[in-house]
Amino acid sequence: MNFQNNNMQNFGFNNQNQYTQNQNFYNNNNNNFNYQINTQNQNMNYNYNNNYNINNNNNNQNTNNIQQQENSKYLISRKLKDISNEEFTDFISSLNIAGIKDLKQKIENSGDNDKIVGEFNTLGHLVEKTYGYNPEKHNLMVKKYKLLSQDIFKHRAIYGDGNCFYRSVLFSYLEQLILFKELNTIKNFIFDVKAFLYSSQVHEICNKLDEKPKLDKALILRILILFYLGVKNNKLKETYSLLVKAFNNMNSFDQGLIMYLRFCIFRYIKENENKLYSKEFEINLGNLLPEQFETKSGKFLFNDFYYKFLLRPGKLAEKIIIYITPYVLCTKLEVVMFEMEENWRKSFEFVGEKNSINNLNTVIIYLPEHYELIYTTEFYQRFFNVFKKYSDFSYKNQIMTEIKEEQKKKQSNIIRYEF
Repeated sequence: MNFQNNNMQNFGFNNQNQYTQNQNFYNNNNNNFNYQINTQNQNMNYNYNNNYNINNNNNNQNTNNIQQQENSKYLISRKLKDISNEEFTDFISSLNIAGIKDLKQKIENSGDNDKIVGEFNTLGHLVEKTYGYNPEKHNLMVKKYKLLSQDIFKHRAIYGDGNCFYRSVLFSYLEQLILFKELNTIKNFIFDVKAFLYSSQVHEICNKLDEKPKLDKALILRILILFYLGVKNNKLKETYSLLVKAFNNMNSFDQGLIMYLRFCIFRYIKENENKLYSKEFEINLGNLLPEQFETKSGKFLFNDFYYKFLLRPGKLAEKIIIYITPYVLCTKLEVVMFEMEENWRKSFEFVGEKNSINNLNTVIIYLPEHYELIYTTEFYQRFFNVFKKYSDFSYKNQIMTEIKEEQKKKQSNIIRYEF
């Protein structure tokens, strides 16, 4: 995507390859001294190379230690535990196959609802619903939103209850795991959610909250297993339908996953409170906290941030939460700003370590105090057969025409504006 990026990429740690160069000694051609000199040379070569190797290995070890100490100052992406197929099969059996099938039937029969995750819609609709109440801003936005359409084809409304950032990221994450058939990641993700649901620490935290989140363990895990089985059996349309309906009709699933992501971010920040963000952005993690959680003397109020903000359902995502999310999910996150200022269109790209990110790329748009999903033309076209059911009815007949027109536009010599 040709957005203006806040270049916070390439967070990888470089490994230096060390090697040992062997030095060859000359041979004396005098036959009378050939044996003695060759023997001496062999001893010299042996002693020299051994001393050199020992010293070189020590130097390498020292260099590696220094490098490790240097790297330990920065954030390292969280890794999901790799689960064996045998362990996963045993886990599925423990959840009662019949119960999983009954839940699938219940979700499929739950009806179409777009309250939480909306249908696909045009950018024109995005303009109308965002600034329709303000004629001045609306008219200005109508003139400018076409610039955004150079890269973005559709948007998807996400319910705004203070959890829209978490919901947008989680839906996009699971959406891509399903569409790209990331079976191993789905499997590992399920076990990570399982560990969260049965964590005594999570139970203690929930008891401290005024509004205790609903954590229906069996329902959440069974729905995730349905995603896994659907992808495994190559039933993408059916599985995608389950994903949309699970978010829209199963409140415990929606709220449970939101709490899961909040807790993962909490645990990750807590484990790395004293670290710097990255080599390219050497700032204390505490400096990324919302400003109300840093005192005038420079003290970071992490605990207040955790229990009064991050872990409370309905609290908006700010600063550090957005920066940390890619490290927690090992995915790239792109946030597009849709503002009315002169330089109104910006994109900020957040990634974890370069070598740890997968092929997933979550693209969300920030509206006034709200996040929603947006889709590139390329991504939408690639999975059109899956997506078409969820396109806004008034635009369904125009979808293929719009895609073709977009392709023609790209192939033409029309001047494109870069920001």
